[in-house]
Amino acid sequence: LSLMRIRSLGDQVESVESGGEGLQTEIIGALCDLASAGKVNATRALLEKAIEKGVDWTGGDYDLRTALHLAASEGHLPVVQLLVMALEERAQNESEKENSMNPKDRWGGTPLDDAIRESRTQVAEFLRDRGGKQGNTASAAMMEIVQVDSTKTQESMSGLVDSADE
Repeated sequence: LSLMRIRSLGDQVESVESGGEGLQTEIIGALCDLASAGKVNATRALLEKAIEKGVDWTGGDYDLRTALHLAASEGHLPVVQLLVMALEERAQNESEKENSMNPKDRWGGTPLDDAIRESRTQVAEFLRDRGGKQGNTASAAMMEIVQVDSTKTQESMSGLVDSADE
């Protein structure tokens, strides 16, 4: 996402009285791109303009993955912290806070699931501390199986390499 495109989106947000659906989709897409790339300052700038103008920025992309999902998956803790603070400020009550902190993508996964799957320990700890929950437990269980199988495969391969060196 180019700096010119971010500025253009910022100008569009600035010029609207209430966010249209097309603009909302573009803002969500841009926030997802910025969060995924770990661009905290650009994310903050676009987020502030969207909030100021009342554009709902909390939606997801084509897979229902939000900016929070993508930042968590990539391990961008400063972006995760920024988004969580904005979600907490936006929430009207505890129930709304819990729901906004734990959006589910099309597979039922939450940002915490993504952080765990990608071994983003600091992000996972932060999300847990702020009320993050795991969503798709079947997916989480499958990831544990894959990790155990991967460890066994690495141990087996290590043994083969060691015996080949002798």
